[in-house]
Amino acid sequence: MPKVRAFFFAAFMAMLSAQSLAADYAVVRARIDEAAVFEGRFVQSERLVHAQKLFECHGYFIFKPDDVLFWRTQTPVLTTSVYNDREFKTFIYVNNARIENSSTPTTNVINRILWSLLSDGDTSLELDFNIQIHFEDDQWQMDLYPITTAMLSVVKRVTVIGGSFVQQIQIESYSNDFTTLTLSDIERFPVLSTRQERDLANP
Repeated sequence: MPKVRAFFFAAFMAMLSAQSLAADYAVVRARIDEAAVFEGRFVQSERLVHAQKLFECHGYFIFKPDDVLFWRTQTPVLTTSVYNDREFKTFIYVNNARIENSSTPTTNVINRILWSLLSDGDTSLELDFNIQIHFEDDQWQMDLYPITTAMLSVVKRVTVIGGSFVQQIQIESYSNDFTTLTLSDIERFPVLSTRQERDLANP
């Protein structure tokens, strides 16, 4: 009989935890401004344990929620990535030729998190992560700890910080390498501009 009570108590606590997470996640989503199109700048830095120099790349992104997430790295190497809920493609430009390249698992994680926070579609992050959410004034922070074998092979911990938009995503690997994506200069548009449409049509 005690085992039965313990089972139902554990199930009850799990249900409360799921409800609490859903409520906190809804608060985060509510704090993020809505727009048909977002555009901004990004800096992505890589701090590798066995490398003395910090590697950084700079560029801009375009995000149309529930449709497409576009990244264009301008320095130090021109690349373009296009992510949607069906596929993820990365292109690198060499001698005026566009070559399709493979994307890193870390980049896939970043895209999935942004898609989940800024789109109406549910990407079910809780299936792969134990999620903890904290609030302080107008800021919020999500700490994601992988719980599936597939995700455990990619990351050790993900920290997402934001306010009215996502400001930073930091990914820590088990090798103690860090990838930090910082987003800034966020603009909001009611529709895609001609330039944005051109970028999306010709990645």
